[in-house]
Amino acid sequence: PSEYTLVELSKISGEPVRRIRSYIQEGLLPRPLSAGRNATYPARSLNRLQAIKNLRSLQGLSIDEVRTVLANLGEKELLDWRLGQNKLLIVREVLSDESRTDS
Repeated sequence: PSEYTLVELSKISGEPVRRIRSYIQEGLLPRPLSAGRNATYPARSLNRLQAIKNLRSLQGLSIDEVRTVLANLGEKELLDWRLGQNKLLIVREVLSDESRTDS
């Protein structure tokens, strides 16, 4: 599908609707394409949501660290993430690059 409802995103990702809404408010996920009860979200939202879920639960990253990683990933890396490829390598590379630029 090219679009998902909030309920579909929740079912597919296993994340509660409330958490998905908070990620939208935090700016980690895009706002819906349409407003109202039948609002839909772009397909890339699922890729981002899967990455967020993994970064938060498996990698133990904070919201700010997740934001940093997502800001440095393109759509291909997010799709790779969803498919389970190179997760830890990508995270380490992005956070390493960030710490070098902060110094």
